[in-house]
Amino acid sequence: MRCLEKQSREVKEKIREEEKHVLSRAENHLKKIQSEIQTLQRTSESEEQKFEELQFSTKKEKIDEKENMDELLYVMYESLRAALSDVKESLKLEDQRISHKVSSLKEYDMNTSEKIKATDRDRLDMEPRTRADFLHYYNNITLDLHTANCYVSLSEDLKEATTLSEPQSYSDRPERFTNWAQVLGRAGLAGRCYWEVEWFGSVCVGVCYRSMRRTGGGGDSKLGHNRRSWSLDCSDSSCSFHHHKLSVSVSSCSSKLGLYLDFRAGTLSFYDVCSSMKLLHKVQTSFTQPLYPAFWVGLGSTLQLCSLSM
Repeated sequence: MRCLEKQSREVKEKIREEEKHVLSRAENHLKKIQSEIQTLQRTSESEEQKFEELQFSTKKEKIDEKENMDELLYVMYESLRAALSDVKESLKLEDQRISHKVSSLKEYDMNTSEKIKATDRDRLDMEPRTRADFLHYYNNITLDLHTANCYVSLSEDLKEATTLSEPQSYSDRPERFTNWAQVLGRAGLAGRCYWEVEWFGSVCVGVCYRSMRRTGGGGDSKLGHNRRSWSLDCSDSSCSFHHHKLSVSVSSCSSKLGLYLDFRAGTLSFYDVCSSMKLLHKVQTSFTQPLYPAFWVGLGSTLQLCSLSM
């Protein structure tokens, strides 16, 4: 019994000693942990302080950079404004120079235009005098086959007409002359025109309105014997002008005639080309329709429209 009690006491004693030992170890470990925590806290505080100092330094640098940037932008703005002001002044001076130049050119153009118009008016008002002057208004006339009387034979180039004793095989057309040996030019004239003809035998040379009568043997369809036509009648023995009931004898002429029409001025002039453009007769009237060159060719006679080369 005593032995057991002794063993029990010894065991309890060992347990107490072990507890003390474990507790001591635990206390030492706890102290070590607390020490490490304190060290970490100090390190953390130090790092926080460094971080705050870094933030402050960064903010200060940014502020300094912003101040420097603002100053740079201001300098650039002032420089740009000064440059723009110089450009604006230069443009203003250039605009004034150009405006002055344009005004001068306009004035010069107006003066030049007036001079040209005056020259043109003088030229238009001036009657041609030499053959070279008339040829400026040359009109290349051809004959209209559809208007030719059946006894009038035309050349292939429609520049020559001859009256024969035998009729040609022309088709019936309303514009063809049925009784008089006449033929018209193909195109109507309503400006300044000049043309020349050479003739042999007995011919009538003139102009008429398109509306002149084509049928019948009376004056209404005969060139120079109505209100719609004007004609110079030529033969080896005489020369005379005819319009409606008017008949005027003129001096004899050569075999080459020139006709000059100024539609707006209302004049039709007949010239002897071989006598240095001798004026044979001049009509002064007011034309109301385009005029067609018109011709009557006597039996056995020939009329030819001249080209510039002739």
